[in-house]
Amino acid sequence: MAAINKAFVIKNGLEVNTNLIFADAPEGKVGIGTTNPKYTLHVKGGIGVTDLYVSGIATITTGIVTNLTSTNLNVTG
Repeated sequence: MAAINKAFVIKNGLEVNTNLIFADAPEGKVGIGTTNPKYTLHVKGGIGVTDLYVSGIATITTGIVTNLTSTNLNVTG
């Protein structure tokens, strides 16, 4: 089987079932569960993460910090 080498290009936005994913190419933003992303990646709803690496500032707008050490941050709420 021959290898396929194609570029995936989004020029004027991508919409795939607006309840799932929306890409606003001119603004450089992607929404999951929203068609009006306010951030580079805007997820409306819960997410599951095994490992999360933050380079820069992490802002918590709601919730309660229940554990904060040099290696762990737990937030509930």
